[in-house]
Amino acid sequence: AKDLVISGKTGFRVAVGDSYELALALQRFVSLTDAQRLEMGIAARRLALEKCSSRGQVEAFERLAKGLAPR
Repeated sequence: AKDLVISGKTGFRVAVGDSYELALALQRFVSLTDAQRLEMGIAARRLALEKCSSRGQVEAFERLAKGLAPR
């Protein structure tokens, strides 16, 4: 899901089929320090749990339903 990858924070986004851009992203990733890679992994996990957990899905559905309810 596009909203789970925040380039430079939770990973690196590249255009589909763009092997040059993919190579650059991989080069950026391997040039990160261990601490930076760990920080990126933690941020990615946190965002995935927030966006993809069953609780998060229920909360999103509730917000949607409240927005559709007659006033």
